[in-house]
Amino acid sequence: MDNAVPDHQVQIQKDQDDQDKAEQDLSKELEIIRNTPLPNLPIVLDNPIDENSSALFKAELDGELLNKPDKITIVIDSPGGDVVSGRKIIRAIEGAPVPTDCISDGMTASMAFYILQSCTIREMTKRSFLMAHHAAFQDLELSQLSEIDAKNYWGYLHSLNNALEEQTANRMKVSLKFIKHKLEFEQQWWMNWKEALKVGAVDKIAPIPNEKDKAKIKQIMDDYIKKLKIPDKL
Repeated sequence: MDNAVPDHQVQIQKDQDDQDKAEQDLSKELEIIRNTPLPNLPIVLDNPIDENSSALFKAELDGELLNKPDKITIVIDSPGGDVVSGRKIIRAIEGAPVPTDCISDGMTASMAFYILQSCTIREMTKRSFLMAHHAAFQDLELSQLSEIDAKNYWGYLHSLNNALEEQTANRMKVSLKFIKHKLEFEQQWWMNWKEALKVGAVDKIAPIPNEKDKAKIKQIMDDYIKKLKIPDKL
């Protein structure tokens, strides 16, 4: 009797083992970051918002707080992403024991826009642009849902978008009614720095970093990465 495991099952097990190893390595790396004081530099949120970028942000925030700073500076250049992961970042920002100064430098769109609205001070450079819109389900096959499931999904989406509108209206100079009109009829609300200031999506304009500043930041970050002492092979 042949007890050999079929090739496809072997591959499935190998893929699962590789995924488990990657998750364990990431967990160890985040723990090192969380327990290493971050240099006196902004935390940079420049990736799509997902579970990994949310976990990295929270680890870097913990590392920055080891320095007992007077405030936390966060630079945002992100197209947005997952709502649940974004809300974890928002909770981390709102729960910080010191004020947060968030600077949009590039694109701050979708969930990244709502993260910006959670900061104590909201800034943007003149080369930046913002975009707000309603949340939507990605890769959802509505045709495969029952009528009840479809209604539940739309009910969740409606409530979620109302919550995001309320958060935005709480920080901006325009009314909730104005925001609802923008998001429901224009679908994507793009703002340059002039409109963002006018409607209260940001509090002030930040200077664009020069090449000297960027070179200095790179050197400090290179030194910080060496200090982390993350093994090449975890």
